[in-house]
Amino acid sequence: MDGLIIDTESPDYAVWRDVLSERGFELPMRLWSTCIGTYGGIDGVFETLGVPDDVRQDARAVKRDRYRAAVAAAMVPLPGFPELFGWLRSQDVQCAVVSTSSPDWVEFVLGGLAIADAFDFVLSGGDVARGKPHPDLYELAVRKAGSPIEECIAFEDSANGVLAASRAGVSVVAVPNTMTEDQDFSRATARVSSLEHVDGAFLRSLGYEVADSS
Repeated sequence: MDGLIIDTESPDYAVWRDVLSERGFELPMRLWSTCIGTYGGIDGVFETLGVPDDVRQDARAVKRDRYRAAVAAAMVPLPGFPELFGWLRSQDVQCAVVSTSSPDWVEFVLGGLAIADAFDFVLSGGDVARGKPHPDLYELAVRKAGSPIEECIAFEDSANGVLAASRAGVSVVAVPNTMTEDQDFSRATARVSSLEHVDGAFLRSLGYEVADSS
């Protein structure tokens, strides 16, 4: 969801960078990149930067409100998602959100995009003990889908997401964005620059039996 359906990752970094800067800590992009696609990755950032506990609590509270406001102000899907999602639904393909974000954040984003009820099911970080890059979420998704694993495919924008899917045995297409384009996607089955490049012909080239989307 984050970084694939909607760009929440750019404002996430920007807000954390500003909030920490105001408190005397610099957040380099190379450090932030390690926690994209994980749940609770900011804790590792705090440890690396040596942020005291009292500052962490204050920073979290300030960041939460600023971040929600920033995402709400630009609540639009990324290019290619509406067309691909609409076509998949027209083909009766099961579609699910498999996000490591918290349940309330997933609800906030999907509700803001008015697509909360458009998926067959939605999984979030609250559904498993370990989030991405562990495979737990995707293993649960395959079970809920009730489909052979070779008929499943994941789309992920981060290396941690790709790792989670591949470790679960799910074929995964990497769709990097400006925040993740330099990450290691060697575990991905395929890579595209945007969901605009995913159509029936592309999926058939990966071995999936789907109709033409033209």
